[in-house]
Amino acid sequence: MSNFFTKLFGKKTALAVAANDDRLYQRQQQVIQLREMIGETITLYNSVSCVCAFPRLRQIAGIDCIDYRKAFYVTETEYFIDALKPFFKIEPVESARGNSDDWTCLKCGSTWVYQWEDFSISVSRTVLKIKELKAQDAGPAGEKPIPLFIGLGGHGFPDYSEMTPVAFDTFKNYMQKL
Repeated sequence: MSNFFTKLFGKKTALAVAANDDRLYQRQQQVIQLREMIGETITLYNSVSCVCAFPRLRQIAGIDCIDYRKAFYVTETEYFIDALKPFFKIEPVESARGNSDDWTCLKCGSTWVYQWEDFSISVSRTVLKIKELKAQDAGPAGEKPIPLFIGLGGHGFPDYSEMTPVAFDTFKNYMQKL
């Protein structure tokens, strides 16, 4: 394939395509790593209490770009919320925006509000915020800056004092610390 691009666009563009392929492969590996860690983390949380009891999970799931007056998404937030769905009873809510659901934990009965909104073709907001916590807190409180492994995408970002990129092991330790 690289030879094809060299003939078509010249050597410089072929090198750029190869570099993009490497970055894409690296991102795919990071996503696989993150999704596996999220599954392990949810299993750990459920062995101790339930997912609702962990302040750092509530922190990551509740990152909302609207709170920062920006237009961004957080990969970790998106993937945690997606992985949490089987642990909740989900009921659509009638609202002016129509992009909201009530989530009730099947284990402890805590209630959450799930919201999503599209900002552009490439940026949407997904957030899950605790409404009523019925579980006792387990694990340490969230910290600032919030460590993120894959992190942010979008059009405007919060300051590094709010969220900061970290290595995979740092993020894993942050989320799995009991």
